This record gives sequence, C-alpha cells and structure tokens, in this order.
Amino acid sequence: GKPSPYGLTLPPNLLLMSRFENPIFTPTDKSEDDDPLNNKQIEEDYPKATALSLAVYNAGRKHANKCGIEIIDFKCEIGKDEDGSLVLGDEWLNGDCCRFVEKDKIVLGQNPPWMDKEIFRKAAEEQWGGGAKIPIKFSPEVVEEGIKVYLKVFEILSKLPLEQFQKEYLS
Repeated sequence: GKPSPYGLTLPPNLLLMSRFENPIFTPTDKSEDDDPLNNKQIEEDYPKATALSLAVYNAGRKHANKCGIEIIDFKCEIGKDEDGSLVLGDEWLNGDCCRFVEKDKIVLGQNPPWMDKEIFRKAAEEQWGGGAKIPIKFSPEVVEEGIKVYLKVFEILSKLPLEQFQKEYLS
C-alpha cells in the first residue's frame, strides 16, 4: 500500500496497540473499497463534519472508558439533508463501526481479544482462504460467539441487561 495514504506521517516503529496522543482522522470515500482521502483536504473542505465526527468519538470514548472499554477505532458517515444541515448516517458507536476492547486487556505489541465484528471478519477470512469474497454462512459457534460479545459490550456500556433495556426504553 501507499506509505501515507491519508497524507499523514506516523511516528516510526509503532507497535500494535500503541496509543496516539490525539485521535487520527482517516477519511475515505463511499465506495466498495473505501479509498483513502487526504485528511487535511477533508478537514479544510468539511470543517463542521470533521468536528462533529471528533465530538461523537470523544463523547463515546469518554463514556466507554468510564465503563472499562477502549474504543480503538471508529467509523462514521455524515451527510447533508435537503436544507444543508449535517446528518449522522448509518450506525454509530457499535460493534460494526468501532473496534472495542476491554482496557485491562490491552498489551502493547499484541492483538487484544476484540469485542466487535472482528469475530465475524476472522471467520470469513478463514472460509475465503485468500480467494474470492463470496457470501458465506457462519457456523452456529461463530454466531453464538458474536452474539455473546455484542451483548457483553451492550450491557457494559448501557449498564443494563438487554431485556431490561428493552422493557424500560423500547416498550
């Protein structure tokens, strides 16, 4: 790949799970491949959207940290409505668009036990074996593991079991 696809220069010799002083903004286009865009140009062209994405990440991370969870990575989609106002699109702050890990399980230089869609990604990559990315069927064990980890994150962050949350907030 490109040495600096987003126009960023990262410190040399970073280890996996190294902490950055500030969040790093890595915008992509809305395509099948999510091609990288120059972050400085996007920050200049869309300052309000950039600020909104950072504010949402920081608020989510602050809450997650209080609950013992670190948000390692965060993806969001922002658009404009017919009046030109910013609109949050797609999902926000869940296991499909964030990389979650328990803070006490982070070890510099090692992959942590991820609490997000990595479970499904890993199973898919094993089935594809480097070949074409055709639709797959997950084993019941992978589905069960995914459900378990998504529920665990939900209950840690909401401080409620799913059933109680549904009863109190969705009925």
